[in-house]
Amino acid sequence: MNIVEKNDKREIILKLNDKVKKNDFNYYWHGFKSFPIALYNSSEVYLVNYKDLPEGYYVDGNVAIGKRTEEFSQDTVINLGGQYTVICNIDTLTEVVDLDKLYSEVVHEMFHSHQLETGESRFPNEALYFTYKFTSEFLALRIKEREYLLKAAFEDDEIKKKELISYFISIRELRKNIIGKSINYEYGIESIEGTATYVEYKAFQRENDLPPKYVIAKYGEKLIQSNDLKHFRTSCHFSGMFMALIMDSMCEDWQKIYDDSKLYLYHYFKKQIEWAQKDVTPQINAYINYILRNYDDLGKKEITSFYINAGYNIILDGKFSITQFDPANIIGLDGRLLHKNFVKLNNKYLINEKVITTHDGDNVLNATSVEFFVQDEPIMIEGGIYIQGIGEFKGKVIPTNKGYIIKFKQPFVDIAVKGSNLK
Repeated sequence: MNIVEKNDKREIILKLNDKVKKNDFNYYWHGFKSFPIALYNSSEVYLVNYKDLPEGYYVDGNVAIGKRTEEFSQDTVINLGGQYTVICNIDTLTEVVDLDKLYSEVVHEMFHSHQLETGESRFPNEALYFTYKFTSEFLALRIKEREYLLKAAFEDDEIKKKELISYFISIRELRKNIIGKSINYEYGIESIEGTATYVEYKAFQRENDLPPKYVIAKYGEKLIQSNDLKHFRTSCHFSGMFMALIMDSMCEDWQKIYDDSKLYLYHYFKKQIEWAQKDVTPQINAYINYILRNYDDLGKKEITSFYINAGYNIILDGKFSITQFDPANIIGLDGRLLHKNFVKLNNKYLINEKVITTHDGDNVLNATSVEFFVQDEPIMIEGGIYIQGIGEFKGKVIPTNKGYIIKFKQPFVDIAVKGSNLK
């Protein structure tokens, strides 16, 4: 393990850059190259591996330094001065940092930069998640499906391997018949995040020089044990990764052909590997019923907890487009979404708080109200209200016992939702 202390910001960024420079990214994925990396804290940004120095940055030694701006939120990819750049919040790191693990996570995000630069089109429709109807039959099939996928990855005998893959595909096809087009949500995540997790694994394994099967087994725990529905999105990362690993052993030069195919990863996998239909019956037990109950209870508890807040309650009453959000940290309940990290409205208003949005109809990203809490008292302005750290809202302001309701006569902006942050 390569360990450094969290407060050694310059050492962390320079050692990450050294790792980037020494590695051949074609090993991780055909045609993959490195991209800029930016570590940031509450006030500054530390940038390496860039081509063009962004406006407002200056060079100090081998690191470019700039002021933190609004787009530095979460660990993701942003367009910084015309360059897709991986960003990572130093403040969220542990006190001692495993550089090999952090490097593999940076490679994961770099692969999203690669996907964006090459015009990747298989990104998931995040709104589809909220059309899922979780039932005991659906969950029982999904758990069994993932067990067969794990077994297939570790099976060396080709005939047995194909038999296990046949069960995996047969169960998934049955599950697809139950849920319909909503399953495209999983296909999209497997195609985007699954392949990124696959290159993350390859980077981590090479840096540590550990036996591949040992590292695969560590990821396999996440494939099998990610049954809690609050981790549903993340669990799809690992099913995508394991399909990619299986194709490494069975399909020559599959990465470039897959890139060119434009098929979802699962559809490409099913097309490339010989399989036969198997009869399967879901086995429902107390564990599956517990998972479903726990997920329902979690949503109710999170909503209740949201309102236990000493700050000023703000309700924006109108029509809004949710243009940026963290899809891995959302809970849906009864026509509402609880965004646990942040939302951005109409590509303008960034709210770095827990937010509840209410929606009508099928498009959950078209909100009819937005509710959150702030600690600083808002300031009344002509024709509206100013909220520190967020901006001005023009509309009718109605004081309440806990805060303010702002009613809008018209939507802010009539725009279409383009997508969300990668996560």
